[in-house]
Amino acid sequence: MKRCSRCNSDNSFIDTKHNFHDIYKCLVCNYLTPVRIDDCCKSPYQILTIDDNNRDRRRLHRQCINCGGCVDRTRPLSFKKYGVEIESEFSHYNYEIWKTEQIIENKMLWECVKERNFDTSKFAKYTNYIQSKEWKIKRNQALIRDNNLCQRCKVKPAEEVHHLTYENLFCEKLEDLLSLCKVCHIETHEQLDNEKTLEIRNKINENKAKD
Repeated sequence: MKRCSRCNSDNSFIDTKHNFHDIYKCLVCNYLTPVRIDDCCKSPYQILTIDDNNRDRRRLHRQCINCGGCVDRTRPLSFKKYGVEIESEFSHYNYEIWKTEQIIENKMLWECVKERNFDTSKFAKYTNYIQSKEWKIKRNQALIRDNNLCQRCKVKPAEEVHHLTYENLFCEKLEDLLSLCKVCHIETHEQLDNEKTLEIRNKINENKAKD
């Protein structure tokens, strides 16, 4: 199993099993990831087949008679070693069906886990919090403290409350919050984004200079 693409943890277990994939669940952040199994299917029954599609390049492959899958398609077997074990001709029709069913299952599984992954994401937690009674109370406290006036332009009424820091997110102190009008709130975030971009560029330039 690869590391969790959300939190980079390598602690996970198989949550559910399907024909061609296992869905792994991260033990740290609960992120779900469909992963294709190493074999062709859950019930492999492979026989040795010969692919005569190209007479100038005949190849041997093990193909599953249950699903049509072939996991050694890019690594044909040796005629010298396995030639006497040939049982049937390679079925391109069944092989294409197997590939298509894998793609369909992969797409279906990602659609199934999409909503569950969102529900366990930080963004979902933040979104739910912003709609909560607890946040509305803190928001009103910040607006009252700032006399419902934008603390940046000092002209327009404050419509929104900005986080000066996210270190205490979900249990903010009043000093972590700042009342702003909508325009100033947007401009504040744009300025922060520009500062982060500049910081990243400076780090890249510093690493290039070291090289």
